[in-house]
Amino acid sequence: MRKKLIIIFLLLVPIANLKASPQVPDYLIIINDTLPLYQLILEDYLHSLEQPTDSNSLFGFSFRNDFGYGVTSTNCWRGYQAVYSLENDSLFLKYIIPCNSLRRLDADNINNSNEQMQKVFQEKVKNNKVFIDWFSSEFTVPKGKPIWWDGIFTTIYDKEELYTIRKGILVDKHIINNYQKVKGGISRKKQEISKAVFNEIKKLNWKKLDDEFLCDDTYCLEIDSRGRVINVEKNNYGVELDEDDIYCQNVIKNQLKKLQFDIILYHGRPFNDRFCIEVFYDDTTNELENWSKYEDYDY
Repeated sequence: MRKKLIIIFLLLVPIANLKASPQVPDYLIIINDTLPLYQLILEDYLHSLEQPTDSNSLFGFSFRNDFGYGVTSTNCWRGYQAVYSLENDSLFLKYIIPCNSLRRLDADNINNSNEQMQKVFQEKVKNNKVFIDWFSSEFTVPKGKPIWWDGIFTTIYDKEELYTIRKGILVDKHIINNYQKVKGGISRKKQEISKAVFNEIKKLNWKKLDDEFLCDDTYCLEIDSRGRVINVEKNNYGVELDEDDIYCQNVIKNQLKKLQFDIILYHGRPFNDRFCIEVFYDDTTNELENWSKYEDYDY
């Protein structure tokens, strides 16, 4: 009987639904550049207000019905995208538009955007835009190549420009480097991680592990901010782990503890993530096979 070993690569931050479609970002206009923005600034404001009873809607902004535009896209569950602009160091909400329509905005979309902003922000709307005085935080815009994606929304780039905003005013910006090469470190390209992890666990006595403990199953390994494997968990699909499961976890964790990976920062900050590999032990050939299929960014 075929049994699988799966190790999943996920960021240890809250994600509503890991099986959802990849979601399109908002946009930030700076002079002549239009950049993807992965900070949900508008939602911060909407969630600060008293909410209507419909949990799928925020003041007419439907997460599934595209709030009046009549088109629902699986890559845009909010039903809209926000477009911001940075003008003279001040941050503004410029448009609220139909999904995937920035390159083909027409007068109807702009008028609809103005109506929606007027309904939500009322007297805060000045010259068909809203000064974002509620926002005091940071966001990044890409300045390099993509190196990591959470599978839903957030993308990390090797170089980014970090903007610090205080009550809608830009107070600082600087370039950050999110990829740190380590001497002797393994590349954080997913195919390279998969290859390195597979080659290491392949050294184990899988005939014994399969015959005595049925270890070829689903696992999750955690890579810390230093590029080291600090934990391995068997993903038992909600079933409580038994002694054999725990033994398998410990054997694999011990085998991987010497691996050193390059370091990825989350928008300039250390973080832990998890990696996923799928392998299969064929007891007819006594061979361990790597079933992982990854597509990497070209970096």
